Amino acid sequence: EDYCGTGIAWGISKGANKEWLESINRYLLKENFAIFLSGKPSVKSLEKSHIHEQNDALMKKAENIFEILADEYGWHRVQVCPTPDETEQLIWQFMKELLA
Repeated sequence: EDYCGTGIAWGISKGANKEWLESINRYLLKENFAIFLSGKPSVKSLEKSHIHEQNDALMKKAENIFEILADEYGWHRVQVCPTPDETEQLIWQFMKELLA
């Protein structure tokens, strides 16, 4: 869930400079692949103790930043489906293709 890309996205959302964030993360291990779950988050998935997820304005701003970074960084997009099982199937389909 959390790695350089999410840190950069949240940092930009809170006003930090993108280039600076990328520079301080450049030596960290990079993911082998990234899956971007695109769609409206479920109310059930919001964490009450998560400082970012309790601020609707920040969440909307972050959503836009994540969309931009997904394109820029080449994250594989998976559209969130009406049921978790449907979304899971799309993720597994991608994983099977990736590992083939």
